[in-house]
Parts: sequence; C-alpha cells; structure tokens
Amino acid sequence: MNALSKKETKSNPTLPVARPGRRIEMELQGFAYRMVNTGHGSHRFGNCEICGKHVDTIYHLTQTQRYEYDGKTGMTHHNCFSAWGHKDCLAKLTNERVA
Repeated sequence: MNALSKKETKSNPTLPVARPGRRIEMELQGFAYRMVNTGHGSHRFGNCEICGKHVDTIYHLTQTQRYEYDGKTGMTHHNCFSAWGHKDCLAKLTNERVA
C-alpha cells in the first residue's frame, strides 16, 4: 500500500491500491447500508453502542461506499463505519450520515 499518512488518505477522494507506488483514481458515488438482526440481545453483545441502553434484539449496521472505476461499479468499507444496537438508533444514524 502507498506510504500515505492517515490525513492524506482521508482528505483524498481516491483510494490507495495494494501494489506499492500505484494509485487508481475512483469516482465515489455515495453510501449503502446493511442492517442485520443478530437474533441475540445485550446478554451476548452488550448494550446499544448509540444510546448505551439494554437491547432485547441487537442489530448490526455496516456502511459501505459505492465507487466506479473503469466502467465498473464496486463497494468498499474504506472510511466507513459499523455499529451494534437498537434498530431505531441505527436507522437514525444512517439518516444523519446521509444528510
């Protein structure tokens, strides 16, 4: 991977490539979210990461970013987040991130 500092990578809209000394220019196209019901609650995964309260059924939310390169569309987790918690708390988080 390129020897970029964290600051340079975050501020640059291109993503580094695994091969040393090369970069690929990508057009970032927005975020996509996936929310999964884990089937378990706070007894297994702990409290909601958003509000800190007990959860009967914990959901896991992951954010990915769409990009286009050379006419092909792909997804990456680069500079994205994931969280565990109440379905409503996580849904609010996606609305805040999108706006």
